[in-house]
Amino acid sequence: MTIKATIPGYVRLERAAEIIGVDPATVWRYIDEELLDALKIGNTHLVKESDAKKFKRPRLGRPPIHTEKQAS
Repeated sequence: MTIKATIPGYVRLERAAEIIGVDPATVWRYIDEELLDALKIGNTHLVKESDAKKFKRPRLGRPPIHTEKQAS
């Protein structure tokens, strides 16, 4: 049985993924890494829509290397 209804102000993971612009599996990872909060109701996870809209995706890859210029 799949829950179709949601709590007002909350969206399912698939919709949160669309809002953020990532794959639903990535939203799962954000939740697992505690970067994004979610409610779990049965087997359904819901994300606050406002949280999804203001979520900033973490940067990927290594941080940039800053080299100091030496004074001449």
